[in-house]
Amino acid sequence: MQKQLRELFPKWIDNLKQDMQALSLSDDLDSLLGCSLLRHYFGLEINQFYNFSNIYEIKSTNKEIIGVDQAIQHGKTFDNHVVAFHYEDYINPESTNINAVLKINRENYTDKYCMSTALLIYSLFNIPLPSTLEGKRVLLAIDSGYLGFYSDFFKDTYLSYIRQMELDPLIEVLERSTINDFEEVKRKYNLKSKITINENGILETDIDLSSLEGLFLLDLSLPKQPFIMIKTLNKPRKGQVLQNKKYRVSKAKSIYSFALTRKSEYKYTMEE
Repeated sequence: MQKQLRELFPKWIDNLKQDMQALSLSDDLDSLLGCSLLRHYFGLEINQFYNFSNIYEIKSTNKEIIGVDQAIQHGKTFDNHVVAFHYEDYINPESTNINAVLKINRENYTDKYCMSTALLIYSLFNIPLPSTLEGKRVLLAIDSGYLGFYSDFFKDTYLSYIRQMELDPLIEVLERSTINDFEEVKRKYNLKSKITINENGILETDIDLSSLEGLFLLDLSLPKQPFIMIKTLNKPRKGQVLQNKKYRVSKAKSIYSFALTRKSEYKYTMEE
């Protein structure tokens, strides 16, 4: 990642310590790949699971929890969502998120970073990309991170982010690929499948993790230990922005997560 961009991020990312911090996984491959990278390169282990309704943990710990692919309002997290209606809205100061540090909001929504949290982690820590074309296509397919390249309106913004993140080898992959190529790898590896928790507290998924491990040369296994629910949240709420009505994001501690899912749609969770 270019120095000018990286210097905007919270300083805690340069002080990751396995004896002091653990990870919170959410329910998709973007979060799992991000957690796996942080485990491989920094020794951080998954201890929590957040599925937008409940928070679970493997064991009680004094370690600080870092969210991965989570638009949480308070606490450390790696994220990729747009988290503000307005540039003066409250934004979590500990969020490692391009859209957060650049104050992307509803008013400049089309300037957003729209690739995955995993790609952000690759860029932040200068982690080598997968060596094969297939591996790079999978990486771009996560969160449909390839789509911006195929939009005449958005392509220049999309390529600007890739270059600022120093992920230029992905440009050649995009130029050699079609949307159908990315849709095919989604189907092939079940990339859109969710991570769920069963009645025994064990995490499960239909994502083809064993095949993906060969592409990424990375341990993508889910924790084997059972999780215990430690907090229940109100069910995720969705809303639509109405014309002539002002919206602002609150700093209230009761709001657990908030993200704009489209320019005129938002989703949030609250603590009970």
